[in-house]
Parts: sequence; C-alpha cells; structure tokens
Amino acid sequence: MYTIVTPEGDRDLHLEYNLSRVEGEFAKVRTRKLGRKQKTTSQEHLVLCMFAAAMFSRTKAYAKHQSGQWQKALDLAEKMQAAMDKSTPEERKRMSAALLSPHTKNEKSLSMEEVREIVEKPIQSMLSANVVQTAPLLFKKPYLILEAPIGNSFITSDNPCVWFDPADYQNPRPFGAGGLISPTLEITLPLSPKQMLFFGGKLIVSGLYLPAENEMVANLNKRTRLFSDEFFVSNNSKVKSSWL
Repeated sequence: MYTIVTPEGDRDLHLEYNLSRVEGEFAKVRTRKLGRKQKTTSQEHLVLCMFAAAMFSRTKAYAKHQSGQWQKALDLAEKMQAAMDKSTPEERKRMSAALLSPHTKNEKSLSMEEVREIVEKPIQSMLSANVVQTAPLLFKKPYLILEAPIGNSFITSDNPCVWFDPADYQNPRPFGAGGLISPTLEITLPLSPKQMLFFGGKLIVSGLYLPAENEMVANLNKRTRLFSDEFFVSNNSKVKSSWL
C-alpha cells in the first residue's frame, strides 16, 4: 500500500523508508521511556505524535474512506467537464466565470489527474502530508499514557488510532466536531497490551502515566473494536462481551 511507482515503472520506496524510521524511533521511545514510566523529552513527544498521525493515515480503512470522498469530487469534476465540452464558447466563458471567484483565482487547485491519483492511491498521495500537518497539531494537545491494571490489557486493531468526539452526535452538530480544533475530541492509540496513548483537549495535565481502572479499559477496548475495519487483536484468546 505504500509503494509509489514512477512514470518510468520504478519503485519509489521513500514512503516506506520514512514509515520505517518513524516506527524505529517510536520503538526506542517505548522501550527507553514508556516501558520505564519516564518523562519524555519534547523530541520524544513529537515522535509519539508522528507515530499516532501515521497510524491514523496508513490503514486500509482510511484509504477506503479517502478514496470514496475524493471519488465524489472526481465525479462532479467529470460531469462539469462533460458539460463544458458540449457548450458553446460563450457558455464556457460564463461557466468559467461562475466557477472562479475572486478569492480562489490565486489559489493552487488540483487537476483532474491529481484527484484521480488520490482516488486510486490515497495513501501514497496523502500519507506524508497528513503526518506533516497532523503531528504538530497533536503536539499541542495534552496527552496521557494510560496503563491497564494487572490482569487486564488493551486490545488493538487494523484501524488502531481512533478519533472519537461525542460532539459528532449532537444536534445541531457544533462547528469543528470530530476535528483537531474540537475541545471534546479524544484520540486513542494502543501502544502495547499494557499502555495506551490518549490525547484529549479537556485534560488538565499532560505527559503523565495514569493507571486506568478496569471499567475504563473495557470502554476503550470497546471503542477500539467498534472502529476496527476487518479484525481486532488481543493478547488473550478470550473475547470479552464488554468489547462487543
């Protein structure tokens, strides 16, 4: 899913290499700091944010969602192009004037080929930009490392980084609900069976290790399972009803 093929047919692996570097740096932080419950440096904090941003943007579920969203834009563009092709020069001039406002004339736009590339290869087209844009915003959010109690553990899935915002279900839906600007957005990412990264705008402390009670672990595991795409993963063969 991460290999880019050049027009000459060569394999461009820079995206895979960058993902490998992020994973490697994260593994160091998890071993040296998180596993020992030690305070992270700013650089290590940024590594966690980059890892979370990558895990959110690199899954099949994310790719399917983005491909579907951009397909709608492509369908609309193709209909407009078909209408332009059938119109007279005067009609095309009027249509162009209606589509371009004074506020958008100087803005860079995507060509239909670029949009088609996103539809066909959403991860290759968007992953790097998503990590670069999302990680600094996550860096500004308070975060905790939740720890599962003895005898309990966090599950993970094929879509492990969950963005959950209760404001998404309000009527009317507040502006920005579900996005990084929302104060009620919660972002969770299981880091191991014993630890989960938790971002929350309402947290009053940041960077601490917090013991999670069994009920909290059950609720977070249910959230992880609900947002999974095809499967979830547990270090225990027993499936708990609370996850379902």
